[in-house]
Amino acid sequence: MQATIRAVKTLADREGLRLSLVLVPTKEEVYSWVWKGGQSWSSQLDPSGFSVVLERICTEENIPYLDLKPALVLQSRPAFEHSGELLYWYDDTHLNTVGNRFAAGVIYDKLLNHP
Repeated sequence: MQATIRAVKTLADREGLRLSLVLVPTKEEVYSWVWKGGQSWSSQLDPSGFSVVLERICTEENIPYLDLKPALVLQSRPAFEHSGELLYWYDDTHLNTVGNRFAAGVIYDKLLNHP
């Protein structure tokens, strides 16, 4: 994985592009309390093992990195209380309109607005 990330960074640098990496967590991570039968809205904010490794690689390669898990977990309850919507499609594992809109704002605030 590190070799692939390094190759993409080399290509981006050669083309004068700024590479950043964003990890979108799985629906199961954001709503883990559902499948674990836990207390409502109790998903943990800690990074996944994959996120830890990815962050380490990005740090070594000097690539800005953003794990959306903490932001999505924290937003999952307010989004539901406001709109009755999850951040992911009910019958699918991808972010829905509400989730994509929120994620875009976080990405802008954390990566694009602070180069």
